[in-house]
Amino acid sequence: MHTVDPAKYRATVDPIRAIDPSTIFSTHLPPARGLNEALLAMLHEAPDSPPFVGPDQAALEAMLAQFEPQQRLGGVNGVRRRYPTNSNSTTTVGSTAVTRRL
Repeated sequence: MHTVDPAKYRATVDPIRAIDPSTIFSTHLPPARGLNEALLAMLHEAPDSPPFVGPDQAALEAMLAQFEPQQRLGGVNGVRRRYPTNSNSTTTVGSTAVTRRL
């Protein structure tokens, strides 16, 4: 983004402003209604924003370590069974509990 010619880049945004769509659709966001000026202003400013600097290797490894799967607690194949005190049976798999009537 920071290696583009800002004038040429902004020239690609201006036709969208001229169309004045009622809704702007995105691949990763919900439909945006009534947000044209805010969204187009962000696009216009993008070439002037500070470049993104990602984490170094040590920081990346620290982040990834936070996503390590937790050790399974007992049971067969990671499934823990809670023995009911009533006529229901509850089985827990991961963080999902399923209860059924006996």
